[in-house]
Amino acid sequence: MSNHSDDFNQKLVAFWCDDLPPMNDGLRILFYGGLLLIAVFAPVVRPHLGDSPLQAPELYSYTLPEFFTMEGCMKAFGKTWMTNKRLRLIRSVCMIAWIGCIIGVGGIWSPIVVSICMLILHGVVVGCVGTNHRWYAPVYTMLALALSNGNGVYSVDHYFSSRYNSYPFSKLNNPALFTSGFGRKVTLVSVIMTLFFGGITKMLNSGLKWMDGSTIGYYVNEENKGRWPWLKIWISKCQPLLVFLSVKTMILELSSPCALFVPFFRPILLVSASIFHFGIWLTLHPNYLPQTWCYILCTNYHESMKYHTPVNLVTLTASWGITVFLAFSIVCALMGMENWPFTSIPMYSYYRDASYSHMYLKNTKQARCVSHECINSGGYPIGWSSKWIYLWLSDSAGNLFELDDLIVQNRAERGVLLKQW
Repeated sequence: MSNHSDDFNQKLVAFWCDDLPPMNDGLRILFYGGLLLIAVFAPVVRPHLGDSPLQAPELYSYTLPEFFTMEGCMKAFGKTWMTNKRLRLIRSVCMIAWIGCIIGVGGIWSPIVVSICMLILHGVVVGCVGTNHRWYAPVYTMLALALSNGNGVYSVDHYFSSRYNSYPFSKLNNPALFTSGFGRKVTLVSVIMTLFFGGITKMLNSGLKWMDGSTIGYYVNEENKGRWPWLKIWISKCQPLLVFLSVKTMILELSSPCALFVPFFRPILLVSASIFHFGIWLTLHPNYLPQTWCYILCTNYHESMKYHTPVNLVTLTASWGITVFLAFSIVCALMGMENWPFTSIPMYSYYRDASYSHMYLKNTKQARCVSHECINSGGYPIGWSSKWIYLWLSDSAGNLFELDDLIVQNRAERGVLLKQW
Protein backbone atom coordinates (compact mmCIF):
# COMPACT_ATOMS: atom_id res chain seq x y z
CA MET A 1 0.00 0.00 0.00
CA SER A 2 2.85 2.32 0.89
CA ASN A 3 4.53 1.69 -2.47
CA HIS A 4 1.33 2.60 -4.34
CA SER A 5 0.97 5.76 -2.26
CA ASP A 6 4.58 6.77 -2.85
CA ASP A 7 4.21 6.14 -6.57
CA PHE A 8 1.07 8.30 -6.72
CA ASN A 9 2.72 11.10 -4.77
CA GLN A 10 5.70 11.00 -7.11
CA LYS A 11 3.44 11.24 -10.16
CA LEU A 12 1.49 14.07 -8.54
CA VAL A 13 4.64 16.08 -7.86
CA ALA A 14 5.89 15.36 -11.39
CA PHE A 15 2.56 16.55 -12.83
CA TRP A 16 2.77 19.90 -11.06
CA CYS A 17 6.53 20.51 -10.97
CA ASP A 18 8.15 18.78 -13.95
CA ASP A 19 5.80 19.39 -16.86
CA LEU A 20 7.01 22.92 -17.64
CA PRO A 21 10.45 24.51 -17.20
CA PRO A 22 11.21 26.75 -14.22
CA MET A 23 10.91 30.51 -14.46
CA ASN A 24 13.89 32.27 -16.01
CA ASP A 25 15.12 35.83 -16.34
CA GLY A 26 13.56 36.45 -19.73
CA LEU A 27 10.09 35.27 -18.78
CA ARG A 28 10.28 37.01 -15.41
CA ILE A 29 11.06 40.39 -16.95
CA LEU A 30 8.60 39.95 -19.83
CA PHE A 31 5.69 38.72 -17.72
CA TYR A 32 5.92 41.11 -14.78
CA GLY A 33 6.89 44.08 -16.95
CA GLY A 34 4.11 43.55 -19.47
CA LEU A 35 1.42 42.86 -16.88
CA LEU A 36 2.39 45.96 -14.92
CA LEU A 37 1.89 48.09 -18.02
CA ILE A 38 -1.47 46.43 -18.67
CA ALA A 39 -2.58 47.07 -15.09
CA VAL A 40 -1.38 50.67 -14.95
CA PHE A 41 -2.94 51.64 -18.28
CA ALA A 42 -6.26 49.85 -17.68
CA PRO A 43 -8.13 53.20 -17.47
CA VAL A 44 -7.07 53.92 -21.06
CA VAL A 45 -8.72 50.72 -22.26
CA ARG A 46 -11.71 51.05 -19.96
CA PRO A 47 -12.33 54.71 -19.12
CA HIS A 48 -12.57 56.39 -16.83
CA LEU A 49 -11.43 54.43 -13.77
CA GLY A 50 -10.19 51.15 -15.22
CA ASP A 51 -10.83 47.74 -13.69
CA SER A 52 -7.44 46.32 -12.73
CA PRO A 53 -6.61 45.65 -9.07
CA LEU A 54 -4.29 48.66 -9.14
CA GLN A 55 -7.35 50.90 -9.59
CA ALA A 56 -8.96 49.54 -6.40
CA PRO A 57 -8.57 52.80 -4.40
CA GLU A 58 -10.29 54.88 -7.09
CA LEU A 59 -13.06 52.33 -7.60
CA TYR A 60 -13.62 52.07 -3.84
CA SER A 61 -13.91 55.86 -3.50
CA TYR A 62 -16.29 56.04 -6.46
CA THR A 63 -18.60 53.31 -5.13
CA LEU A 64 -21.26 54.27 -2.60
CA PRO A 65 -21.29 52.15 0.59
CA GLU A 66 -24.73 50.80 -0.36
CA PHE A 67 -23.23 49.27 -3.49
CA PHE A 68 -20.02 47.86 -2.06
CA THR A 69 -20.11 44.20 -1.02
CA MET A 70 -17.61 41.95 0.68
CA GLU A 71 -17.55 38.99 -1.69
CA GLY A 72 -16.75 35.44 -0.59
CA CYS A 73 -13.55 35.14 1.41
CA MET A 74 -13.17 38.93 1.53
CA LYS A 75 -15.69 38.83 4.38
CA ALA A 76 -12.94 37.35 6.55
CA PHE A 77 -11.01 40.64 6.27
CA GLY A 78 -13.92 42.75 7.48
CA LYS A 79 -14.62 46.36 6.48
CA THR A 80 -13.25 48.34 9.41
CA TRP A 81 -9.72 48.53 8.01
CA MET A 82 -10.78 49.47 4.49
CA THR A 83 -10.13 53.10 3.67
CA ASN A 84 -8.91 54.79 0.53
CA LYS A 85 -5.67 55.78 2.26
CA ARG A 86 -4.88 52.18 3.27
CA LEU A 87 -5.76 50.86 -0.17
CA ARG A 88 -3.36 53.37 -1.69
CA LEU A 89 -0.69 52.20 0.73
CA ILE A 90 -1.26 48.58 -0.30
CA ARG A 91 -1.03 49.61 -3.95
CA SER A 92 2.22 51.47 -3.35
CA VAL A 93 3.75 48.46 -1.59
CA CYS A 94 2.48 46.25 -4.42
CA MET A 95 4.07 48.38 -7.13
CA ILE A 96 7.41 48.63 -5.31
CA ALA A 97 7.51 44.84 -4.94
CA TRP A 98 6.33 44.49 -8.55
CA ILE A 99 9.30 46.49 -9.77
CA GLY A 100 11.43 44.27 -7.53
CA CYS A 101 10.11 41.25 -9.42
CA ILE A 102 11.03 42.83 -12.75
CA ILE A 103 14.61 43.67 -11.80
CA GLY A 104 15.02 40.51 -9.71
CA VAL A 105 15.60 41.79 -6.20
CA GLY A 106 14.27 40.47 -2.89
CA GLY A 107 14.35 36.76 -3.67
CA ILE A 108 10.96 35.10 -3.29
CA TRP A 109 9.72 37.90 -1.02
CA SER A 110 9.00 40.31 -3.86
CA PRO A 111 6.59 37.94 -5.68
CA ILE A 112 5.04 36.94 -2.34
CA VAL A 113 4.30 40.58 -1.46
CA VAL A 114 2.95 41.28 -4.96
CA SER A 115 0.66 38.25 -4.89
CA ILE A 116 -0.80 39.07 -1.47
CA CYS A 117 -1.37 42.73 -2.36
CA MET A 118 -2.94 41.85 -5.72
CA LEU A 119 -5.22 39.30 -4.08
CA ILE A 120 -6.52 41.89 -1.59
CA LEU A 121 -6.90 44.62 -4.22
CA HIS A 122 -8.68 42.23 -6.59
CA GLY A 123 -11.14 41.34 -3.84
CA VAL A 124 -11.87 45.04 -3.35
CA VAL A 125 -12.43 45.55 -7.09
CA VAL A 126 -14.84 42.61 -7.19
CA GLY A 127 -16.72 44.18 -4.27
CA CYS A 128 -17.01 47.44 -6.24
CA VAL A 129 -17.66 46.16 -9.76
CA GLY A 130 -19.50 42.93 -8.93
CA THR A 131 -17.44 40.83 -11.36
CA ASN A 132 -13.86 41.04 -12.56
CA HIS A 133 -13.31 37.81 -14.47
CA ARG A 134 -10.47 39.03 -16.67
CA TRP A 135 -8.15 39.43 -13.67
CA TYR A 136 -8.77 36.06 -12.00
CA ALA A 137 -6.11 34.24 -14.02
CA PRO A 138 -3.43 36.94 -13.54
CA VAL A 139 -4.04 37.00 -9.78
CA TYR A 140 -3.88 33.18 -9.62
CA THR A 141 -0.69 33.36 -11.68
CA MET A 142 0.94 35.81 -9.30
CA LEU A 143 0.03 33.62 -6.34
CA ALA A 144 1.63 30.66 -8.12
CA LEU A 145 4.76 32.62 -9.04
CA ALA A 146 5.23 33.44 -5.36
CA LEU A 147 6.55 29.86 -5.22
CA SER A 148 8.85 30.30 -8.22
CA ASN A 149 12.19 32.05 -8.09
CA GLY A 150 13.06 33.36 -11.54
CA ASN A 151 15.99 35.49 -10.40
CA GLY A 152 18.84 34.20 -12.55
CA VAL A 153 22.01 35.79 -13.86
CA TYR A 154 20.10 38.86 -15.10
CA SER A 155 18.90 39.95 -11.68
CA VAL A 156 20.01 42.27 -8.91
CA ASP A 157 20.02 39.31 -6.52
CA HIS A 158 22.57 37.45 -8.63
CA TYR A 159 24.75 40.52 -8.95
CA PHE A 160 25.00 41.05 -5.18
CA SER A 161 25.03 37.39 -4.14
CA SER A 162 28.00 36.72 -6.43
CA ARG A 163 29.94 39.49 -4.70
CA TYR A 164 28.78 39.39 -1.08
CA ASN A 165 28.44 36.15 0.85
CA SER A 166 26.25 37.84 3.43
CA TYR A 167 23.65 38.95 0.89
CA PRO A 168 20.29 37.82 2.40
CA PHE A 169 18.61 36.69 -0.83
CA SER A 170 21.40 34.52 -2.22
CA LYS A 171 20.07 31.11 -1.17
CA LEU A 172 16.78 29.30 -0.67
CA ASN A 173 16.15 26.89 2.17
CA ASN A 174 14.22 24.56 -0.08
CA PRO A 175 15.17 25.20 -3.71
CA ALA A 176 13.37 22.11 -5.07
CA LEU A 177 9.93 23.74 -5.28
CA PHE A 178 11.07 27.29 -6.00
CA THR A 179 13.31 26.26 -8.88
CA SER A 180 10.77 23.88 -10.44
CA GLY A 181 8.06 24.52 -13.02
CA PHE A 182 5.34 24.55 -10.35
CA GLY A 183 4.38 28.20 -10.82
CA ARG A 184 4.12 27.92 -14.59
CA LYS A 185 2.04 24.74 -14.40
CA VAL A 186 -0.38 26.39 -11.98
CA THR A 187 -0.61 29.29 -14.45
CA LEU A 188 -1.54 26.86 -17.23
CA VAL A 189 -4.19 25.27 -15.02
CA SER A 190 -5.55 28.71 -14.06
CA VAL A 191 -6.10 29.89 -17.62
CA ILE A 192 -7.62 26.54 -18.57
CA MET A 193 -9.94 26.79 -15.57
CA THR A 194 -11.38 30.09 -16.75
CA LEU A 195 -11.97 28.73 -20.25
CA PHE A 196 -13.38 25.39 -19.13
CA PHE A 197 -15.61 26.86 -16.44
CA GLY A 198 -17.06 29.26 -18.99
CA GLY A 199 -18.05 26.31 -21.18
CA ILE A 200 -19.47 24.35 -18.25
CA THR A 201 -21.57 27.31 -17.11
CA LYS A 202 -22.96 27.85 -20.60
CA MET A 203 -24.03 24.21 -20.75
CA LEU A 204 -25.57 24.34 -17.27
CA ASN A 205 -27.43 27.62 -17.83
CA SER A 206 -28.48 27.23 -21.46
CA GLY A 207 -27.69 23.74 -22.70
CA LEU A 208 -26.95 22.89 -26.31
CA LYS A 209 -29.25 25.63 -27.61
CA TRP A 210 -26.56 28.15 -26.67
CA MET A 211 -24.82 27.03 -29.87
CA ASP A 212 -27.65 28.06 -32.21
CA GLY A 213 -26.06 31.49 -32.66
CA SER A 214 -28.83 33.54 -31.07
CA THR A 215 -26.96 34.38 -27.87
CA ILE A 216 -23.84 35.68 -29.61
CA GLY A 217 -26.08 37.52 -32.07
CA TYR A 218 -27.91 39.18 -29.18
CA TYR A 219 -24.77 40.44 -27.48
CA VAL A 220 -23.06 41.48 -30.72
CA ASN A 221 -26.12 43.59 -31.58
CA GLU A 222 -25.80 45.59 -28.37
CA GLU A 223 -25.00 49.21 -29.16
CA ASN A 224 -22.03 51.15 -27.80
CA LYS A 225 -20.04 47.97 -27.18
CA GLY A 226 -16.97 46.78 -29.02
CA ARG A 227 -14.26 48.57 -30.98
CA TRP A 228 -15.26 47.74 -34.56
CA PRO A 229 -18.96 48.51 -35.26
CA TRP A 230 -18.65 47.38 -38.88
CA LEU A 231 -17.50 43.94 -37.69
CA LYS A 232 -20.45 43.72 -35.30
CA ILE A 233 -22.88 44.53 -38.10
CA TRP A 234 -21.29 42.01 -40.47
CA ILE A 235 -21.34 39.22 -37.89
CA SER A 236 -24.90 39.91 -36.74
CA LYS A 237 -26.23 39.69 -40.31
CA CYS A 238 -24.63 36.31 -41.03
CA GLN A 239 -26.51 33.55 -39.21
CA PRO A 240 -24.19 30.72 -40.35
CA LEU A 241 -21.24 32.69 -38.98
CA LEU A 242 -23.04 33.18 -35.65
CA VAL A 243 -23.64 29.43 -35.41
CA PHE A 244 -20.02 28.72 -36.32
CA LEU A 245 -18.70 31.14 -33.69
CA SER A 246 -21.03 29.69 -31.06
CA VAL A 247 -19.99 26.10 -31.75
CA LYS A 248 -16.32 27.09 -31.96
CA THR A 249 -16.56 28.88 -28.61
CA MET A 250 -18.10 25.88 -26.89
CA ILE A 251 -15.59 23.44 -28.40
CA LEU A 252 -12.67 25.70 -27.45
CA GLU A 253 -13.79 26.05 -23.85
CA LEU A 254 -14.87 22.46 -23.20
CA SER A 255 -11.79 20.95 -24.88
CA SER A 256 -9.32 23.19 -23.05
CA PRO A 257 -8.43 20.60 -20.33
CA CYS A 258 -6.84 18.46 -23.06
CA ALA A 259 -3.92 20.89 -23.00
CA LEU A 260 -3.04 19.67 -19.50
CA PHE A 261 -2.22 16.21 -20.77
CA VAL A 262 -1.36 16.76 -24.45
CA PRO A 263 1.53 19.27 -24.68
CA PHE A 264 1.40 19.75 -28.45
CA PHE A 265 -2.23 20.94 -28.09
CA ARG A 266 -1.17 23.85 -25.86
CA PRO A 267 0.06 26.25 -28.57
CA ILE A 268 -3.10 25.56 -30.59
CA LEU A 269 -5.31 26.25 -27.58
CA LEU A 270 -3.44 29.37 -26.50
CA VAL A 271 -3.38 30.91 -29.97
CA SER A 272 -7.08 30.10 -30.46
CA ALA A 273 -7.93 31.54 -27.05
CA SER A 274 -5.95 34.71 -27.82
CA ILE A 275 -7.87 35.21 -31.07
CA PHE A 276 -11.08 34.45 -29.17
CA HIS A 277 -10.33 37.13 -26.55
CA PHE A 278 -9.34 39.64 -29.23
CA GLY A 279 -12.63 39.03 -31.02
CA ILE A 280 -14.53 39.59 -27.78
CA TRP A 281 -12.76 42.91 -27.31
CA LEU A 282 -13.57 44.04 -30.86
CA THR A 283 -17.26 43.14 -30.69
CA LEU A 284 -18.36 42.83 -27.04
CA HIS A 285 -15.99 45.22 -25.23
CA PRO A 286 -14.48 43.07 -22.38
CA ASN A 287 -10.70 43.24 -22.57
CA TYR A 288 -9.05 39.92 -21.68
CA LEU A 289 -5.51 41.09 -22.42
CA PRO A 290 -4.52 40.54 -18.74
CA GLN A 291 -5.37 36.84 -19.02
CA THR A 292 -3.92 36.55 -22.52
CA TRP A 293 -0.60 37.88 -21.24
CA CYS A 294 -0.40 34.91 -18.86
CA TYR A 295 -0.30 32.56 -21.85
CA ILE A 296 3.39 33.31 -22.41
CA LEU A 297 4.15 31.17 -19.33
CA CYS A 298 2.12 28.18 -20.48
CA THR A 299 4.26 26.66 -23.23
CA ASN A 300 7.43 24.60 -23.01
CA TYR A 301 9.94 26.36 -25.24
CA HIS A 302 12.53 23.58 -24.71
CA GLU A 303 10.68 20.37 -25.52
CA SER A 304 13.80 18.21 -25.37
CA MET A 305 14.65 19.15 -21.78
CA LYS A 306 13.53 16.90 -18.93
CA TYR A 307 13.06 17.91 -15.32
CA HIS A 308 12.86 15.95 -12.11
CA THR A 309 11.75 17.51 -8.84
CA PRO A 310 12.40 15.44 -5.70
CA VAL A 311 9.45 14.45 -3.54
CA ASN A 312 9.74 16.05 -0.13
CA LEU A 313 7.44 17.68 2.40
CA VAL A 314 7.39 21.06 0.64
CA THR A 315 6.84 19.83 -2.92
CA LEU A 316 4.27 17.27 -1.77
CA THR A 317 2.35 19.81 0.34
CA ALA A 318 2.26 22.31 -2.53
CA SER A 319 1.13 19.64 -5.02
CA TRP A 320 -1.64 18.33 -2.78
CA GLY A 321 -2.68 21.87 -1.82
CA ILE A 322 -3.16 23.05 -5.38
CA THR A 323 -4.93 19.78 -6.25
CA VAL A 324 -7.47 20.31 -3.46
CA PHE A 325 -7.93 23.93 -4.55
CA LEU A 326 -8.54 22.80 -8.13
CA ALA A 327 -11.06 20.16 -7.02
CA PHE A 328 -12.96 22.71 -4.92
CA SER A 329 -12.93 25.18 -7.83
CA ILE A 330 -14.49 22.55 -10.10
CA VAL A 331 -17.21 21.89 -7.52
CA CYS A 332 -17.91 25.64 -7.32
CA ALA A 333 -18.18 25.84 -11.12
CA LEU A 334 -20.58 22.90 -11.27
CA MET A 335 -22.70 24.55 -8.59
CA GLY A 336 -22.62 27.89 -10.42
CA MET A 337 -21.02 29.69 -7.49
CA GLU A 338 -19.65 33.22 -7.70
CA ASN A 339 -17.83 33.36 -4.39
CA TRP A 340 -14.49 35.18 -4.54
CA PRO A 341 -11.81 33.97 -5.12
CA PHE A 342 -13.81 31.19 -6.78
CA THR A 343 -15.82 31.80 -9.93
CA SER A 344 -17.88 29.88 -12.46
CA ILE A 345 -17.34 32.48 -15.24
CA PRO A 346 -21.08 33.06 -15.89
CA MET A 347 -20.68 35.91 -18.39
CA TYR A 348 -22.72 35.46 -21.59
CA SER A 349 -23.84 32.03 -20.34
CA TYR A 350 -27.60 32.63 -20.36
CA TYR A 351 -29.52 32.03 -23.55
CA ARG A 352 -30.69 35.11 -25.45
CA ASP A 353 -32.60 35.57 -28.67
CA ALA A 354 -34.53 38.31 -30.47
CA SER A 355 -37.27 38.26 -27.82
CA TYR A 356 -34.89 39.94 -25.36
CA SER A 357 -34.30 43.67 -25.46
CA HIS A 358 -31.11 45.53 -24.58
CA MET A 359 -32.14 48.90 -23.20
CA TYR A 360 -35.23 47.99 -21.18
CA LEU A 361 -37.23 45.03 -19.93
CA LYS A 362 -40.02 44.26 -22.38
CA ASN A 363 -42.46 42.57 -20.06
CA THR A 364 -42.96 40.80 -16.76
CA LYS A 365 -41.67 37.50 -18.18
CA GLN A 366 -38.33 39.01 -19.15
CA ALA A 367 -38.15 40.83 -15.80
CA ARG A 368 -38.65 37.59 -13.88
CA CYS A 369 -36.12 35.76 -16.06
CA VAL A 370 -33.44 38.41 -15.63
CA SER A 371 -34.09 38.69 -11.89
CA HIS A 372 -33.56 34.96 -11.39
CA GLU A 373 -30.38 35.07 -13.48
CA CYS A 374 -29.04 37.98 -11.45
CA ILE A 375 -29.64 36.25 -8.14
CA ASN A 376 -28.41 32.82 -9.28
CA SER A 377 -25.15 34.17 -10.69
CA GLY A 378 -24.32 36.61 -7.91
CA GLY A 379 -25.55 39.79 -9.52
CA TYR A 380 -24.46 39.34 -13.14
CA PRO A 381 -25.39 40.87 -15.58
CA ILE A 382 -26.75 43.94 -13.74
CA GLY A 383 -23.95 46.48 -13.67
CA TRP A 384 -22.72 48.51 -10.75
CA SER A 385 -23.14 52.23 -10.31
CA SER A 386 -22.50 54.98 -7.79
CA LYS A 387 -25.97 56.36 -8.47
CA TRP A 388 -29.50 55.07 -8.28
CA ILE A 389 -30.25 52.46 -10.91
CA TYR A 390 -33.24 53.10 -13.16
CA LEU A 391 -34.96 50.16 -14.79
CA TRP A 392 -37.47 50.58 -17.56
CA LEU A 393 -40.38 48.22 -18.00
CA SER A 394 -42.82 48.52 -20.89
CA ASP A 395 -46.28 47.01 -20.78
CA SER A 396 -48.16 45.43 -23.65
CA ALA A 397 -49.40 48.84 -24.79
CA GLY A 398 -45.87 50.14 -25.12
CA ASN A 399 -46.06 52.49 -22.15
CA LEU A 400 -42.89 52.94 -20.13
CA PHE A 401 -42.79 52.80 -16.35
CA GLU A 402 -39.80 54.07 -14.44
CA LEU A 403 -38.78 52.01 -11.42
CA ASP A 404 -36.69 54.16 -9.11
CA ASP A 405 -35.46 51.33 -6.86
CA LEU A 406 -32.05 50.74 -5.39
CA ILE A 407 -30.64 47.40 -6.47
CA VAL A 408 -29.84 45.70 -3.19
CA GLN A 409 -26.25 44.51 -3.37
CA ASN A 410 -25.88 41.58 -1.00
CA ARG A 411 -25.72 37.82 -1.40
CA ALA A 412 -29.33 37.25 -0.38
CA GLU A 413 -31.08 39.89 -2.46
CA ARG A 414 -28.60 41.06 -5.03
CA GLY A 415 -29.98 41.92 -8.41
CA VAL A 416 -33.50 42.70 -9.54
CA LEU A 417 -35.82 41.21 -6.94
CA LEU A 418 -38.96 39.43 -8.07
CA LYS A 419 -41.10 41.33 -5.54
CA GLN A 420 -40.26 44.58 -7.32
CA TRP A 421 -42.46 43.50 -10.18
